[in-house]
Amino acid sequence: MISTPRRLVALASAIGAIAVAGPVTGAYAAGTTTPPPAFTFPTFTFPTYTLPAYTLPTYNFPPLTLPTVPANGWPSITLAPGLTFIPPAVGPIAVHIGAIIIDGQQISPGVNVSTPGTNPPPTAGP
Repeated sequence: MISTPRRLVALASAIGAIAVAGPVTGAYAAGTTTPPPAFTFPTFTFPTYTLPAYTLPTYNFPPLTLPTVPANGWPSITLAPGLTFIPPAVGPIAVHIGAIIIDGQQISPGVNVSTPGTNPPPTAGP
């Protein structure tokens, strides 16, 4: 046995199907035997557009050359005749990082990194 709510839903569905199908069959019942025209999508004619011809310019750049670094690590500098360039001396550099401690436990020890000072040679002009 079907419960009352289910019977009401079935009845409402049947009435809805009859209500939708009724006007279509009713139109034919009025004496018209010609079916309605089939639906077709409208056609659109889009204008044609051609892009103008474009060419990229070409440039005759010389090939890229990178400066070479001599074996001693210092690049060469060309100075005007009679001039001398004395680069500044750089003293030692030191970095001290303390130990990392989390919740009372040492996670990593401290680090001390240092480099000696450097004094590049002077460069004289030709």
